[in-house]
Amino acid sequence: MSGQKFANNTIPESRKFVEIRAIRGQIDLCPDRNLLTIRFPNPKNSCKFVQFVDKTDIKTSPMNSLIIYESVFGNTALVAKAVCEGLSFHGEAVLLEYRQVKKADIARADLVVAGSPTQKFGAMPGIRKFIGDLPAGCLKGKLVTAFDTRIDVKKVDNRFLTLMAGIFGYAATPLASRLRRKGGKPVVPAMGFFVDDTKGPLTAHEADRARAWAGNIMAVC
Repeated sequence: MSGQKFANNTIPESRKFVEIRAIRGQIDLCPDRNLLTIRFPNPKNSCKFVQFVDKTDIKTSPMNSLIIYESVFGNTALVAKAVCEGLSFHGEAVLLEYRQVKKADIARADLVVAGSPTQKFGAMPGIRKFIGDLPAGCLKGKLVTAFDTRIDVKKVDNRFLTLMAGIFGYAATPLASRLRRKGGKPVVPAMGFFVDDTKGPLTAHEADRARAWAGNIMAVC
């Protein structure tokens, strides 16, 4: 990929560019600025350079994405919507509550993303059963990943809760495993997004982080 480097205050205004930041080894989509941010490892976790590359240098293929979720208090639904928005930059993205999903929705999807709140250190029974009831091999040839919403145990500062979370984990990883067992190919590690309390609200900037995570998914496809 060819490109030019510019100082932060000398970015040309005449063309749209892809921004490459050397920050944390992640690849993020920034929808508001129409930028793809590629973050490289940096021991100090700070930006060492910014490179701007003409968007025509990046080759992408449209992808049909299906985001399936279960939500109790609306927080997981907000994250699912943000993920859908991020994925929609790269093709058709369909957002459905798990009870709305039809066989045809799964059949036409290239990427399947499942999301659930974390309750009792696992996913909700509804979406768990939905994925479990899918026919064996129905996700073969499809990319899969999962996300959850969870309380940040570091903020709660409860030793018992921290211990239990360390032992039993959260909803996203088991959900991703269920998708894999149905034939799906994991594309990125499962991800968790924070809520301030059991009923919410979604922690500040987590919707933006969900959009960025969606960009990360598409960048590695």
